[in-house]
Amino acid sequence: MKFNFSVTGGIAGLTRTLNDDADALPPSYAKLFTLITKVDSNAIKPRNPLARDMFVYKLSFDTDGKHTQLVFSDDNIPSQFEPLISYLRQKAV
Repeated sequence: MKFNFSVTGGIAGLTRTLNDDADALPPSYAKLFTLITKVDSNAIKPRNPLARDMFVYKLSFDTDGKHTQLVFSDDNIPSQFEPLISYLRQKAV
């Protein structure tokens, strides 16, 4: 499954992106990616509107003909997905 990941924000306000295929991820991250595709985006805790200089992470992918975009920030990444987001963040350029 192809996906797009982007990181924006922080003090410098830079944007970094990664376009890749989930099949190319190391097995442990591929397993987390499979789990994250099943997340209900409405169940993600909203970002704190008063928080400043946080990073925002966007993960977009298509499953069963449906486009999904999940948006997280430093204050609302579900703990089980922190390793995946951290890995993707390191790979983004």
